[in-house]
Amino acid sequence: MKRCMFAMLFVCAAAGLFAQLTLRGSMETGVVVFFPDPGEEDYKPTISMWGAREGVVSRATLLGSAANEDKTAGVNFEIRGEAPYSANTSSLYFQTARAWIKLWDKKLTVTGGKLDDNGVLRSYGGVDEDNMARNDLGFHLRVEAIPNLTFGATVMPGTTGQRNYTNTLGMGNYRFAARYLVPKTLGLLTMFFDNAQTDTYQHDRLHSISAVDVLALQPFGFATLRADVGLYDIQDRDYFNLKAGQIIVYRLGKLELGGRFRQSFLLGEKNGETGYSPEYLFRLYGTYALGTGAVRPRLELGYLVGGFRGNPVVSVPNMRSDGYEAMNSRRTVVDPTMTNESDRVRGFKQDSAYMAVLPQCEFRVGNGSLILGGGPLFDLSAGNESYNYMAFSNLRVTF
Repeated sequence: MKRCMFAMLFVCAAAGLFAQLTLRGSMETGVVVFFPDPGEEDYKPTISMWGAREGVVSRATLLGSAANEDKTAGVNFEIRGEAPYSANTSSLYFQTARAWIKLWDKKLTVTGGKLDDNGVLRSYGGVDEDNMARNDLGFHLRVEAIPNLTFGATVMPGTTGQRNYTNTLGMGNYRFAARYLVPKTLGLLTMFFDNAQTDTYQHDRLHSISAVDVLALQPFGFATLRADVGLYDIQDRDYFNLKAGQIIVYRLGKLELGGRFRQSFLLGEKNGETGYSPEYLFRLYGTYALGTGAVRPRLELGYLVGGFRGNPVVSVPNMRSDGYEAMNSRRTVVDPTMTNESDRVRGFKQDSAYMAVLPQCEFRVGNGSLILGGGPLFDLSAGNESYNYMAFSNLRVTF
């Protein structure tokens, strides 16, 4: 019943827009070849479809949106073929499909459908709370009645994790947030959200995020200067977790330098029982626009140290996936959203570390761009040193 209700909302909104539709979006896809460590017994290069958009490893991504002329109603969607590292994720997947309408002189926005953090009030990006919102169908309400102040509330009934999809409000997921803008100076955000009870975690899981977006330094070249701190399972004495993240982008003429940084800490009492060590990620890049900007060489460097190496009973660390995490700057290996207690142990018996060095170049022609690149992935973990090489090409077309 719930799915039918949301489907009707989405279809009705789309039908009402059809006569005055303005469709825009982008299509992204690519190919990657991996060259494993020659010292491995099963050494054999592999080729897969692949996408390098930050935070998303996918075979293909189709992003689209449509709205009427005065932007009072519209639809958004994201269709994605998931990461190529698992046979279980090879089919196309509706990541999001949501309809929205603005009322009360555009001061009130109602969104319904399959939500993600782009469909609700999100943080400034240093900490990835994406999995907290990407659960199931839901509604989001946003109020912007007071200048520079925005309130948001989201409800996803029955979104209780992978094992239990009940249609009850009591077992749902809720998010409440407020954002305040000090024009040309600061953006401030506070967010509280709740992953309610599940069969595997028998009490509400309370989380919060605080964030700041520094705007005052933009005239001096700092196009982006953001930071946020997330507190997860606040009431859990064993697994209380803290994640902090920062984003810096500096532009000087045709030169752009940037970085994303992330830290994850276990503050609960399980810390001392697991040989735990904090997780740190450093991802740096530099790009320069040659000539008119149609050719853009770029160098990326990622370094990931610490974190959870995986449950050796279930899975073995894999260079092609785990090594790439050094460049996947939005998702932490130390995942506070895990519901199974065995997977939530954030410790390891030996230090783990990965590094990726990826030179590449983007060529822009009209509404499309082609990226060619590659480089090494290093496993620097104690007693497990190895390396892979990868070469990739990515195509993006906007419409």
